[in-house]
Amino acid sequence: MYSSPDLPVYGCYVVGSLWQFMTLEDRQYAISPGYSATSDDLLDIFRILKVLKQIVAERVG
Repeated sequence: MYSSPDLPVYGCYVVGSLWQFMTLEDRQYAISPGYSATSDDLLDIFRILKVLKQIVAERVG
């Protein structure tokens, strides 16, 4: 499956308890501040993952 070139690419990486999310659009990218899974940030991580799941489901079809 190929992504449309005009759609942004989303990603996430985890190092220990620190989560960071990123977006790549054209030749520009943005990286979120770190979210700690061991603090109140956990609810934010869950919220972001739910939105990403929704985006992926819409693209897949």
